[in-house]
Amino acid sequence: MQHGRVSGQSVERLAARSAPFKYGQRVIVNALGLAQIFAWGSSYYLLAVLAGPISRDLNWPLAWVAGGLSLGLLAGSVAAPRVGAAIERHGGRSVLAFSAVAIGMGQAGLAIALNLAVYALAWLVLGVGMAAGLYEANFAVLVVSMGQMRVPRSQRSRSMADSPARCAGLSPRSWRPR
Repeated sequence: MQHGRVSGQSVERLAARSAPFKYGQRVIVNALGLAQIFAWGSSYYLLAVLAGPISRDLNWPLAWVAGGLSLGLLAGSVAAPRVGAAIERHGGRSVLAFSAVAIGMGQAGLAIALNLAVYALAWLVLGVGMAAGLYEANFAVLVVSMGQMRVPRSQRSRSMADSPARCAGLSPRSWRPR
């Protein structure tokens, strides 16, 4: 790199190291990406839009409504080890299919919930669906369909170490020793 420009040789080396996606792989990546948008939007971010209307319509305190998501996250954390085992045994595709069904059932439960017990049960089901379909199973499908991803070990550890710093609003380099 000279004076802020990338040399042609470095671009060629980078292109040689990273094999291009095949058409079928692009379809899988795009489909999983689109599915993730729908899964996150219809589960984890659901209350960003619907908490106020649910609270008003059912005359529940907003804290109770938001507590449903907390209950779902708790259910997801309890289910996560079993989800991981299911991914190991059956692969990611069946777990993703289960996730779609569980999230749909949880949403149906929210739609008919007129009391807190049904609302809580719906969030428990949604939580299990979130554990099965948000990220992990998708990566299992990608690895199986595309082969082992070529990410250097140093990059993987750096990414994992940077995540908490980014969540805390820090620059990833601000806390790392030089």
